[in-house]
Amino acid sequence: MKRSGVIPRRDLDWQAIAILFLAAMLLLFDLGGRSLWWDEIINVYIERQSIRGIFASLSGKPGFYQDIHPPLYHLMMHAWITLVSTSNLAMRLPSALFGLLSVALTYRVGHRLGGRSLARSAAYLMAMSAGGLMYLRMGRYYAMTCALGLLSTWLFLRVWTLPRLSNWLLYSAVALAMYYTDYLVVTVLATHTLYALWSGWKHRRAIVVRLAIMQVVVGLLFTPWLPSMFAQVGWAGKVAQADLAFSPAGYLMKIVFPFLSFTAGETLFPWEIPAIASYAAFGLMLILGITQNPLAREHFLLLLLLVSIPLLGTITVISILLPTIPFIGVPNRTLFALPYFSMLAASG
Repeated sequence: MKRSGVIPRRDLDWQAIAILFLAAMLLLFDLGGRSLWWDEIINVYIERQSIRGIFASLSGKPGFYQDIHPPLYHLMMHAWITLVSTSNLAMRLPSALFGLLSVALTYRVGHRLGGRSLARSAAYLMAMSAGGLMYLRMGRYYAMTCALGLLSTWLFLRVWTLPRLSNWLLYSAVALAMYYTDYLVVTVLATHTLYALWSGWKHRRAIVVRLAIMQVVVGLLFTPWLPSMFAQVGWAGKVAQADLAFSPAGYLMKIVFPFLSFTAGETLFPWEIPAIASYAAFGLMLILGITQNPLAREHFLLLLLLVSIPLLGTITVISILLPTIPFIGVPNRTLFALPYFSMLAASG
């Protein structure tokens, strides 16, 4: 007789567990061995201040320790380093754990959209992504936004099929955390809303209306931070523009470079044979995933939107409001799109 709450041994996906173990090894290996990057060092300076000092660094006023983000990640890391330390390992460990959670959630979302086989392949591609591994290990907000974006998508799928109050509350809480972690990751929430309007207005209008109300409420809860956000954008606009900031070539590079980073990483030149092989393999999987997708039509549509809208939306915002960010700064800021890239490629 089975005990309640115990997963039968035959129902465990041992291949998925092996993929998670592989991801853990890759994410944690020599995590504190290399010196901190400059962006990580700036985080250390911000997060070891008092809470008042953190908010001052995020106020958009001229100063050395400035960052253009909401406060949640910095406040979390402030509490963490107060309890632990500011060593290289301590600064990166939360990100690595969020990265491992992202791989697990990639499996969960992939399983929900396309079954066990797609879920395994997507989690494996996510775990083995060269650019993904680099940024998921970094002591910055990137891995946290990736995990929150995936968690919001998983909860959205639950709300879409089982609109219980508990699911709505969890989805709303994660959405609010996304708002206060990174401005750009809310493009994932926008994608959920657009998908709901497109596919559910006729047959699931009540859920669509509740979703819209939830998004408005979460947006209102973010309004206290709007003055700081506008001040940050104004401050960033006074910094020198990046090369090719407003040119068509620059916009094209912002679209292409995340693909290059996520497949072969950023330590290989694009013309090197290993890089070309990676681009070709991943590109072929993406093409097959788009042209011969085995997913249900509504799931394929959602996946396609979760790849395109966050990527293009982020690039548009960067190009218009933050021209200081060059094309090489796009992959880390669109890391939350990588799991959906992986699922789309896995479906091919």
